[in-house]
Amino acid sequence: MKQQVTKLVIKSAILLVVLVVCDRIIGTGLEHLFYQQTHGDDYTTLHALTKAEDDILVFGTSRASHHYNARLLADETGKTCFNAGRDEMEIPYTNALLKPIFKRRKPKLVIVDIGPMELSGDKQIVYERVATVLMPYLNKYPVFDSTIAKAGITELWKIKASKIYAYNSKLGSAFQNAYTNVGHSSDMGYEPLYKTIDTAVYKESIWKDIDKDLPLSEDYISTLTSIIQQAKTNDVQLVLCISPFYFHHNFSANSSYNRIKKTAADYNIPLLDFTNDPEFTGQPLLFNDDVHLNDSGAGIYTSKVAAILLAKGIINNNK
Repeated sequence: MKQQVTKLVIKSAILLVVLVVCDRIIGTGLEHLFYQQTHGDDYTTLHALTKAEDDILVFGTSRASHHYNARLLADETGKTCFNAGRDEMEIPYTNALLKPIFKRRKPKLVIVDIGPMELSGDKQIVYERVATVLMPYLNKYPVFDSTIAKAGITELWKIKASKIYAYNSKLGSAFQNAYTNVGHSSDMGYEPLYKTIDTAVYKESIWKDIDKDLPLSEDYISTLTSIIQQAKTNDVQLVLCISPFYFHHNFSANSSYNRIKKTAADYNIPLLDFTNDPEFTGQPLLFNDDVHLNDSGAGIYTSKVAAILLAKGIINNNK
């Protein structure tokens, strides 16, 4: 009996070693493939982390990636610009990326496009999305630990136990973005949209909770404060923007909207609020859907932002 147990332990140990070696070999291959990407969402993050040397960096969700024409913003301000906005990546993602970015190189200006309701509601699904995006970078950027852990400490353990785990849903997109031209295109991070709104059928917002006053997230409030403090500590100008919506919205009694305004005022951070801006609100030819400008709208919006940044002296157009 003792001899059989000994054999079982030896076989289990050998199997474990084989699994660990295979995990490390395959994981290293996947990591190499991941870092070969030349376009796509993960490349946007990769470029912002490792290559961007630009004066202006833009962060935020899809409303950032689709609203700020980086080439136009660069042309009109005389600065270089990269749009690091990414679908569904709210302020925890921005807060996480700014730490290694500021350590590598400090831009002159960071624009954070923030949703008026972004500080409220249940954020578990957002933490899980952000963790999925940041996992592949954890080996090189251990500072992402605390952000990934917000999705659940077990996620962090899985990444540390297995090198494959961080890439388990990335193989197809990494190969596509490394070795083909398939996928959505972008220009300096900006991803243009080209549809317009059909007013005959488009009657309500695609964001069902957009006008609801949901409970504030204390962690998000701390995260916004952390972004502000990081910018101040590194002597980087920060601007918060609430970009336009197609429908008119009354956020005056919304706790998140009011907390964003108060936080910006408390820390003397410029807040450019285009909610209900008549140049955009109700203009169907400028929107792809009610929360995303199309390329025409983004061009007008970007020029307007650039003009305000210059007029307010937030940035000057001297090289």
